[in-house]
Amino acid sequence: MDAAFYSRVWDALVEHAQISSDARDKERFVASFGEARDEVIERRVCGLLGFGGKFWRNPFPGRCPYYVNFYPEDRTPEREALAGMINALIEDLWLEHLSPQARERFLRKRA
Repeated sequence: MDAAFYSRVWDALVEHAQISSDARDKERFVASFGEARDEVIERRVCGLLGFGGKFWRNPFPGRCPYYVNFYPEDRTPEREALAGMINALIEDLWLEHLSPQARERFLRKRA
């Protein structure tokens, strides 16, 4: 994914999870994911996801490799719903950035 994808993810997290809107934090976020290619990487984002709120890139085959989660002990119905909504939004952003062929392959496998 490119910097534009990570920038859009950050903006969605600011809007929906109320994470830091500091421009330097966004720059570090975008740079940290842009530098790492295929490895698993996580970034603490906190906000409404709590202290354990993290954004992940974890490239398991057959699913969107980008998602948020939080510490199990911080689980509430509201936080669970928020994470589900954000993850659906992140998947939509990811699908927009895939080539049409890659998007079709992913959707076909998921069905």
